[in-house]
Amino acid sequence: MDIDNACAKASMITMGGLLGGGSNPVIPDMQRDYCWGLEKTTSPIEVHKCTLFVDGLIHIYKSTADSGGGPVSIGMLYGYEYPKGSGAVNIIDGQQRLTTLYLLMGMVYRRIPDTEVGHAYRAYLVSETADGDVMPRLQYQSKSEAMYFLSDLVSKFFLSRSGRLSQIEQSKWYFKSYDADTNARAFLGAIRSIDAAIEKELDRNPEFDFEAFAEFLVTDVTFRYFDMGSRSAAERVFITINTTGHPLTLAQNLRALAIGLVSEADAMSVAKRWNEMEDWFWRHRSLSMDAFLKLAIGLQASSAGKPDEAARTFLTDELSPVFDAYARCVECGVDMANDFAAVPMLRYLLRFGDRARNCDIERLGHLLCNYTRYQKTGAADRQQASDLVSRMPTPDIVSALDMRHLPAKIINDEERAKLQLLRDCNFAPALQSLLRRGEEHPMLRGRVAKVVSWCREKDAEAEPRRRQARAGRFSMEKLAYYIDRIYEIWGTDIDRCDALDPVRRALLALRHRAYPIVRRGDMVLSLCWKDYDWQRLMTDAPGIVRQLIDHTAHMSLDELAARFSDVEYPYHFIISDPGVLDGCRKRQLLRPCAPFIGIYYLQAGATQWWVEGRRLHIDKDRWNAPKPHGQSSLQIDHSTLNATVALVWEEGGRCRYRVELFRRAESLRGKVDLKEVADNLKYPMRYDRATRRFSVPCADASRALKCVGEVLRAFACD
Repeated sequence: MDIDNACAKASMITMGGLLGGGSNPVIPDMQRDYCWGLEKTTSPIEVHKCTLFVDGLIHIYKSTADSGGGPVSIGMLYGYEYPKGSGAVNIIDGQQRLTTLYLLMGMVYRRIPDTEVGHAYRAYLVSETADGDVMPRLQYQSKSEAMYFLSDLVSKFFLSRSGRLSQIEQSKWYFKSYDADTNARAFLGAIRSIDAAIEKELDRNPEFDFEAFAEFLVTDVTFRYFDMGSRSAAERVFITINTTGHPLTLAQNLRALAIGLVSEADAMSVAKRWNEMEDWFWRHRSLSMDAFLKLAIGLQASSAGKPDEAARTFLTDELSPVFDAYARCVECGVDMANDFAAVPMLRYLLRFGDRARNCDIERLGHLLCNYTRYQKTGAADRQQASDLVSRMPTPDIVSALDMRHLPAKIINDEERAKLQLLRDCNFAPALQSLLRRGEEHPMLRGRVAKVVSWCREKDAEAEPRRRQARAGRFSMEKLAYYIDRIYEIWGTDIDRCDALDPVRRALLALRHRAYPIVRRGDMVLSLCWKDYDWQRLMTDAPGIVRQLIDHTAHMSLDELAARFSDVEYPYHFIISDPGVLDGCRKRQLLRPCAPFIGIYYLQAGATQWWVEGRRLHIDKDRWNAPKPHGQSSLQIDHSTLNATVALVWEEGGRCRYRVELFRRAESLRGKVDLKEVADNLKYPMRYDRATRRFSVPCADASRALKCVGEVLRAFACD
């Protein structure tokens, strides 16, 4: 059948209808191997599938025989006739069940007497040629060995009704090459499982009627057969099913259901529509037809309140308009894989239809998708998005600015500013492209309103009221300049640590209070080592970003840092020495407690502190991480030795520093005598009974750090 003629349909078919007359099922070369009979497999479930399947059929036969019989469906069977008119039905899904049924019929035939029933039953197993040769009704084209073995198995074992199952591998017709074929070994394993299941039933019921059971297999066991119509349509099903071993997808099952819900006269048009949809999703492979169907059914269910009825209505009446809306959104560039935007966009197009222009669809879809870049969405956001599209006065999203009680979460300050700007500039395509380029930068992450605010030129001649209403005339050239400079300075990968070190040093040279940014409360600062740090800097302190761009308009980042000459600035040592940033290995800074600045964990587990440009290295393996204590001292603790070294800074005194040594806990004794350490220093410490501390004053940072180093070395222990 041609897919263009859309002759595909679903129908109920029995094993007799599939194997009788002029038809015969074929396992095509694209199919995977038969595996239900494999005795050794990676999945323990596969080993028992054949036995469970046969036991289930016997149980169903016995229960239906008591109630008068009737058809028993065992699931879907997907296939197509090729060549057309040949009667060869190529099976795409259902190979395992169909093959097991065929082998079961062969094993049952061996137990049927040579009667009229037996002669009729033989025709379901083989077809006879004009030369008198017999061919199995089920044909395997996947491998030649499988085809030959199945032919020999049917003619030499099933039809002969002689020989023992245990002797097959010693028979003259059994070739050693069959041992290497997966299908042949699986066929053997399957008939062994089938024979064991039959013997088990005979133990329970020695009078088991094999003729009636054979009739049941032929007339009552049914498949819901779905004719795919062509090989191209079948290949799409095969890719998703047979290559992975996964069950049929939602789209494949719903297709059969949709055709089954309509009359025979309407089946062709429904099948044609489904073929068109499958072809569309085949061309747009990045999108999932299953995801679309779940989205659409959920959309109808949420409005109808009854999911089952909504799904049925969708399949029969609302499939086409929803798909058309979905396809149109994709063609307009809307990311329909974005769950937050997809449902409102479908509601929008189902409401406005042809009234919605492509530019309207593009703008609304972009707004919703961009919102998810900088905002985690929840139920409240989804509800506001749905309310927005249901209350918009016109298809143009900009008309939402005139709504009363505007959904404030969706049309927030960011989006409102951009919509107003687009309206003021008559939706200039160049402006829309600029906004989108800015939103795509990882540091801006969808938020460009603050960059837009930098691009208004004050108009001194404007009327006062107008100056109050607007900050000034918007300059698209400035917006293009700032966005280009952001890309030039930060690039497109803001998670690169080494490449952005010149940016960090230049930002420090600006002496802005917002940089370094605060992390983990008030104790830790960051020079922006991660992408979320840069995003936070742009959100909380966009002024420093603009300031850096303006300062480097006529000089490089390195030149800006090289011109910095304030040696009293706490971060001067970082600005003046490019190697410091590499030395601290992208770690965080401790908030400076003048004049102390610390960097967490350098090289092999050490912490490095700067005091007036001089460095103090502290071995973290022996001493706990230093931390500011109060507002003026730096404390270094050793819990095992029960000792603390403090460096205190006193502003305005003749001796600006004081080094102190004391117990962390007075109630506990340490392994090292503090007095012995204090007396043996180059600058001995004096004991203060009031504070219970040893201390020594130091005139400058150099002497203080040397004293601290001596104390730390005196406590060195293995």
